Amino acid sequence: MLTELQITNAIKAIPGKVNPEKGRATMELSDGGERGSGRLSLLIRAREKQDSEQVKKTTITSEWYAVWHRDGHRVKSKIGTYPDVSLKAARAVFRDSFRPEIAIGKTPVG
Repeated sequence: MLTELQITNAIKAIPGKVNPEKGRATMELSDGGERGSGRLSLLIRAREKQDSEQVKKTTITSEWYAVWHRDGHRVKSKIGTYPDVSLKAARAVFRDSFRPEIAIGKTPVG
């Protein structure tokens, strides 16, 4: 199971993983769960840009997604943005709104 400490450490670490050629990096953390019932994932993105004075600035975004597979394709639906939506709140939304629908083969409406 995912912890707040793992999330904090990943957010701190991602600026060091930015590809200098592309100017961005992506990291995905999953909360785990039973096979066939989808996963709660946190997608962390870092984007590096230079401002008008050639100073590099890194922007980090962290978004919660419900992720599952349907007909051989990966499907995801956004739940919210971290830290606006906490780990506890994201788990509750996933558990109550997404997992039951995914488990019976339906496409959840998030």
